[in-house]
Amino acid sequence: MIYKCVDRAGHVAYQTDRCRPGTDVRDLKVFTDRGIDPNLARKVEADRQSLAARRRQTTGYSFGSPNAESEKVRRCRAAKEERKRVLDSLGLRSTYDLRRTLDDKVYDACKYAPGA
Repeated sequence: MIYKCVDRAGHVAYQTDRCRPGTDVRDLKVFTDRGIDPNLARKVEADRQSLAARRRQTTGYSFGSPNAESEKVRRCRAAKEERKRVLDSLGLRSTYDLRRTLDDKVYDACKYAPGA
């Protein structure tokens, strides 16, 4: 097995041992004498997604009612989508000032939206 471990600073390590506490398993490849076992790879991916969903539910953050938190996440995603739409429409004609303004709007919309 090969684990792809990512620490809080974003450093990536590929290793054959399990990831250390405080790091996230981003990918796991299981090799057999025939290559990657697709059934086991699917099971590992399903387990990873289940664990990620549980972590999102139990982050311990509380910024008001559950609806208020999901509204913050919606605003964050909307700001990111707007930035992408504007930059895609302009292509290479975008300016540094425009990108900075769009990034500031995304930052403002996302700073209190955990997991967004």
